[in-house]
Amino acid sequence: MEHFSKLSPEQQKGLRALLSSKNMTAAAKKAGVCRMTMYRWLQEPFFREEFRKQNEHLLLDIPLHLQRSSFKAADLLVNIARNTKLPASSRVSACRAIIEMGMKGTKFDGGVLKRDGVLDDLEDLLE
Repeated sequence: MEHFSKLSPEQQKGLRALLSSKNMTAAAKKAGVCRMTMYRWLQEPFFREEFRKQNEHLLLDIPLHLQRSSFKAADLLVNIARNTKLPASSRVSACRAIIEMGMKGTKFDGGVLKRDGVLDDLEDLLE
């Protein structure tokens, strides 16, 4: 997180707590201040603007984090699908999820179904 020269150390701690907590009560507790102090700080234009900017920055990072995590999730699904020691229902569910997510990865480009070379691979097989 950036250094906020216009924020006191206590406000910086409060801002970090706001950005990492599920609600105002939890943020106030984490920052070591009362909820009313947090609300008062949010009324201050600079604090409110810094909170907005940092929150926006965090939100922009979410899709990248999810994309990175999706590779691990896909590997886990493949491992479940291949694990013959697991119940058939678990394996079928994993296979279904793999297929559904694979189909959601498709896109239409000018009315033609495309999926990162899959269509080309299929065409090559049919020739």
